[in-house]
Amino acid sequence: MVYMSFATPLPLSFNYDKINTIISFGDSYTTRYLDMKSLSYACRNCTSAGGPNWVIYLTDTTNWISWDFAYNSAPINNSIVNQSYKLTREREREGKNANPLLRRVIDVSTQVRDLYPKIFVSPTEEISAIVASKYKDMMRTPESTLTTIWVGINDIDLTYDYADTDALDSKIMQVYQVLIDELINEGVHQFMLINVPPIDRAPMWHNTRNENLIRSRVRGYNEKLKIMIEGLKKSHPKDTFFEYDAWSYFNMLMDNPKPYNMTDIDTFCPDW
Repeated sequence: MVYMSFATPLPLSFNYDKINTIISFGDSYTTRYLDMKSLSYACRNCTSAGGPNWVIYLTDTTNWISWDFAYNSAPINNSIVNQSYKLTREREREGKNANPLLRRVIDVSTQVRDLYPKIFVSPTEEISAIVASKYKDMMRTPESTLTTIWVGINDIDLTYDYADTDALDSKIMQVYQVLIDELINEGVHQFMLINVPPIDRAPMWHNTRNENLIRSRVRGYNEKLKIMIEGLKKSHPKDTFFEYDAWSYFNMLMDNPKPYNMTDIDTFCPDW
């Protein structure tokens, strides 16, 4: 598959053919709106793309079981990027017409510390029964589970004009690494961490006065993510970490759109 060519070399201990489960944390690029009571998804096209997203395409191809905890607008941690304040101001501006989704953003910290445990650490009997029904003919193990985290787009969007983004990114990576450590303590051992795509080329920023600033911000964030991943490999040699280079993959697609039947790479899609 062409998209896997943009992943760093896989460790010898990682066996792609043994994977039967993907656990996902992140933002709107990943979310499928998992209902935490029924453990079902809203609908196949209920994504920020207005159609199947990358998780759906991947699981269609592999038949993996998907546990998608991602949530739209999620940064690594709301408090670090002042997410709650910004949402409150937006609600005040829109008044009665405010988007109900602005009530709360479930950041990645909450996804890891609150949502994940409700299914895999301390589930109710009802939740345990639903999970067991998904694995009637197979067993989920650490070796059969790939955990993905794709976060950073909202962290950058919310803080691109901060005075010291280098220090901010360092703090974000500290929180990021703590969350990974917590997952490891809960028995998670195989991670694919995805960097930030070239959002400077997205309609929100392309051809604006902040385009170059966003481009620089993305590169700085991605550099720190790469450093964090290399550090994790050293501090957790028995666990698996590899980076998926979304930045390079998106640039490749946007530089060569015709072979992929893309006709418009400059404006928002109609369903946005």
